[in-house]
Amino acid sequence: MSNNSIWRRFPLLHNPVWSSGNRVLIGDALRGDGTLFARRDGIESAWRVVDPALQHPRPVHEYAKGSWGPAIANAFLPPPAVWHNPKEIEAFPF
Repeated sequence: MSNNSIWRRFPLLHNPVWSSGNRVLIGDALRGDGTLFARRDGIESAWRVVDPALQHPRPVHEYAKGSWGPAIANAFLPPPAVWHNPKEIEAFPF
């Protein structure tokens, strides 16, 4: 499988009539341009990920700024997995 994406640079146009709020989306919809709209399958996929987290929220665990997170984070991973903290590993002796 290969990636056949095409990257394009479109000119930035300013039009005071269609430049604020939902006017841009409405104008695009009237012209049939769906590039700024999310597709239904994308929205449904996002909700499959987000909805369980919203329905069953987990507690927030505070941790020190600059650290690799709270120690309890190891409990979220199945054994024998643990979070990897590169600061705790000694430098290679070469």
